[in-house]
Amino acid sequence: MAERRVPGAQATKLDPGLPAIGTYCYPNLIPLSDAEVRHILETVRGYPYERVYSLWQGRVITTDGDGALQRSADRYLAHR
Repeated sequence: MAERRVPGAQATKLDPGLPAIGTYCYPNLIPLSDAEVRHILETVRGYPYERVYSLWQGRVITTDGDGALQRSADRYLAHR
């Protein structure tokens, strides 16, 4: 089965074990709004995926990507 990738609208710095949802504009550290986080989750819901890729080389969530994204979003929204 060919690997499917869901294009992301937001640039996020990824570190394994750290949140997968971060900032809208990483260099300027502009946070995403709650609505934008929910929109990201709705956009990828229904697409099974394991990996989440970062713009930075070597920073990849290799397993349970959809779960990692959901947990990260839950933490992000709970602390706003």
